[in-house]
Parts: sequence; C-alpha cells; structure tokens
Amino acid sequence: QLGKCTIPDKLATLSVPQQELYRRSKDYTIKVERFSDSFLFSSRISNTFGDKTISPMYDVLAACCAAMLSSLAEKKIPVRGAVTVGAGAVLEDGSFYGPALAEAHHLESEVAGYPRVVISDTARLFLDGSSSYSKDPEMDKIMKLLAGLCRTLICQDMDGCWIVDFLGQGMRKIIPPDPLRVEVLKNAYDFVRSEAERFRQARDIKLALRYHLLREYIESRLALWS
Repeated sequence: QLGKCTIPDKLATLSVPQQELYRRSKDYTIKVERFSDSFLFSSRISNTFGDKTISPMYDVLAACCAAMLSSLAEKKIPVRGAVTVGAGAVLEDGSFYGPALAEAHHLESEVAGYPRVVISDTARLFLDGSSSYSKDPEMDKIMKLLAGLCRTLICQDMDGCWIVDFLGQGMRKIIPPDPLRVEVLKNAYDFVRSEAERFRQARDIKLALRYHLLREYIESRLALWS
C-alpha cells in the first residue's frame, strides 16, 4: 500500500517553486522488513538537504489506514501496531535497530491491546508543528502543511492514547465515499460485529473485549461514510 498513497488536493494548489520543494521532501526510502506475521517500516527523517521531512510519516499513516480497513474487509488478521519517531540505525545485515524499534515494540505489544495503531508521544510532538522543519521558510511552510494533514489521520482514543484514525475525517477527505468503498466498510463492520458476537458467545473475555472496542470505534465513524 505504501507506494499507492496520494497527497490530497490541498497540496496540489502549491506554486511551481513550492512543488519543487515538495519533491525535495520526497528524498527518502521506506525500508520494509518482515518477521513472521510482523512488518517493520522505517525511514530517516532528515533528508540530504538537512530538512526534517514529514513525507515518510504521511505515507506510513495513510498506509496504516488502508491496511487496517482492508484487513477487516477481507476477514484477515486485524492490524495492530505503533508509530514512533526516535533514534536508530541500519546494521550491516540491513536490519533496523535502536530505541525507536524498542519503543514501537513496547507500544504494539503492551499498550495497543486491541486492533489499533498507537502513536507515540515523540511522533505526536513531531507532528504538532511548533518546531521548525527546515531553515528554508518555504520548505518549513510546506512541511507544516503536511504535518497538519498527518494530524487529521490520528485521534485520541478513550484511554487517552493517540491512534491512527483509519475511518476519520482525514481519511474521509483522502478517499471520498463511493458505493465500492462503502461496501468495503460494510464488509469490515460486518466482520467485526460477527467476531465480537462469536467471542462473546464463547465467553472469550480477552478477544470479546478487543472486538467490542474495535466495533465501538467503527460505529463512532459510520456517519462520516454515509
């Protein structure tokens, strides 16, 4: 899904010089690693021009939204994960390692709980737009615009954690509802409801609660998608 993420029309209104700067922000590569049923996506934040680029964060958040919805609609294993910003390095064997990986693993395994993608405090602060992303005022302006778009893809959950809002207003603007997409959402909702009921009947407290929480999230967003 990462290669298919698109930027909303808001960025298409940039002037030609600004579009050139935006292309400069795409100077990065998202590295993908797989361990059994787990995936690790990593990318450097600073580009070769010294800018702190938001583009890889946008790609990852948008991809998380798409992956979470499609996994439910196709009745596969629901996505659970975490997004963070921190220190790390690529080792000789090509694998990513460092404090950022440790924090992401902790959030996914100990904090997420039910199928959701948790946003770390450092990632949220990175997106709050209060600090400068570039010494170039125009580049800084573009990155703050993109950071704002990223903020529309996250929300605060009932327990105070910030999570990927895969059916929220931000995703609604990126992917306007049409009959096909509404059908995908319906399939996802039907699957979550059936799983919640199945585990309730089986008196599986852990899984019944997880699907109940996921169902509550989806139901809170249904009106956005007609």
